[in-house]
Amino acid sequence: MQMSSNCPCLTTVSAFICFLLINILCFVYGNQVSFAGGHINIRPVITVDEEYTDNLFLADSEKEEDIVTLISPGILIEAADRRNSLRFSYNAGYSLYKRFSEYNAWRHNSLLNASLGILKHSRMQFSNSFVLTEEPEEEIENRAEEDSGTSPRQEAETETVRRSRDRYYKNSSRISLRHPFGKADFFSLAYTLDILKNEDLTVRDEIRHRPSFFLSYWPVPGRLGTDFSISYSRNDISDAEDNPGYLEEYLNPSVYVKYWWIPGRLLIQPGLMYEKGLSYDNRQTGDEGIRDEADDNRYESIRPSLKLFWQISRHNRAETDVYYNKSITYTDEGLSDPSDDFQNAYASFTLTRQFSRKLEAFVTYTLSRTEYRGKGAGTDEDSEDYTVHEPSLGIRYILAEGLPLHLRIGYLVRNKEITGKESAITLNGDLGTWKFCRYGSVTFRAASGYNEDHFGAENLGFGFYYNADMKAEYVFSHYLTGNMYGRYLRNRYLDNEEKGGDTRNDRTWELGCGLTYQSEKWWFMRLDYIYRNVNSTASEDSYEDNRIILKMGLSPGKGIRIW
Repeated sequence: MQMSSNCPCLTTVSAFICFLLINILCFVYGNQVSFAGGHINIRPVITVDEEYTDNLFLADSEKEEDIVTLISPGILIEAADRRNSLRFSYNAGYSLYKRFSEYNAWRHNSLLNASLGILKHSRMQFSNSFVLTEEPEEEIENRAEEDSGTSPRQEAETETVRRSRDRYYKNSSRISLRHPFGKADFFSLAYTLDILKNEDLTVRDEIRHRPSFFLSYWPVPGRLGTDFSISYSRNDISDAEDNPGYLEEYLNPSVYVKYWWIPGRLLIQPGLMYEKGLSYDNRQTGDEGIRDEADDNRYESIRPSLKLFWQISRHNRAETDVYYNKSITYTDEGLSDPSDDFQNAYASFTLTRQFSRKLEAFVTYTLSRTEYRGKGAGTDEDSEDYTVHEPSLGIRYILAEGLPLHLRIGYLVRNKEITGKESAITLNGDLGTWKFCRYGSVTFRAASGYNEDHFGAENLGFGFYYNADMKAEYVFSHYLTGNMYGRYLRNRYLDNEEKGGDTRNDRTWELGCGLTYQSEKWWFMRLDYIYRNVNSTASEDSYEDNRIILKMGLSPGKGIRIW
């Protein structure tokens, strides 16, 4: 099965990748002065995967099993000198299904990372990842914003569940430029483009643009500094069967001032963030096919803030964070609609005590208040005002050199004015990578708390989240290594659940383990087991899957040096 010819973006993206790769290689080759001492390596590789799955179509019931063979030749190109670097990998694989041969297809996967010193102090970076596949499962990701001064709204993380083996492709490109012009002064420009195209008519396509600018300038070095940022985001979601698309865009400028009232002791940081957004359905209504602007969601949000840092004494310090957020929505005539407005105030205080060079403890108390003037969280009922209290205790302990342990436990209470209280225990921890012995290491991270999604197309309101991620690796012998990992994600949005709106409660478990055997540098063999359970309030998005994967690979150990 081939990608439809009505997807011109595929050709455009591929041509762009090739064009950029050729230009970077020409730049590196042509820069004879700076390339002295540099190198270019090419390493061919071929892998063969044999995968068994007991739920080929990720169904909630009536599972179908199959064995898929993937033969994938590829190439890795690495080029570097004193100021420039390039790493490009490409794999083309053909998947063979034992039972459902009608899904036999080519898969393509490429990754490009380049860093160029275009001026004496300026650096440009580019990355591009491209995947074309029929494999329905996508890797779970927690997306982090890449730039400072980002929007205060928190987008819900979701996982796309595809029921078919129709092909789709994803391409993500990012280009950035950073230029320092002082000891601590710099500016950066960035642009990110994400594209998702599906053959499956029940899954929505997506194109996201995000240009941004960031400036850090210290008029009085070490005493008075400013940070300014502005970003624009446009997310275009296309229509799918029984699932209309929408367009969402917002502009988000912000400015912060850092002033050391007492150098090294007392820092005052006022700030101001503004956001203007718009989202509307792509649906057209009426005999003339004109979109009904009354369904548009237009808003403005302003957020002044103040942060204080006070080094009270050698072993004690205090931090305070306060902000006030006010949102104004608009009707189709462009007039303010007070019935949908809300305001939110937040305050946090942390007191830290350092007991030794390796150990410090802290206590934190946060308080927030949200008040609505009308309906919220995407429901037709008036939203309740509420107050959130969260006291917590934590420690930071240096287990070994370069290995800090961060652990915080708290108790979160949301007090709603009409329907009563909701509470949850919160746990946040970060172990980093701990080498518990010469041959083994463990990584652990956990996060929990609450988020509020009042803006955009989904508008899910208040909810709890829980994330945990653990990985362990161990070297059994010179030839044999093993690893295991576990991952847990949960999002629960309480406002919709209680008010009869679109309930949102997603829970995902993933467990895996594997063994790698490599007696020679030019070949390896790996066996993996993966279990995933997606439990969603929407039963059509729930499934359970077991997979066993045997992978064998051949590749020269050092590659072929052509320069």
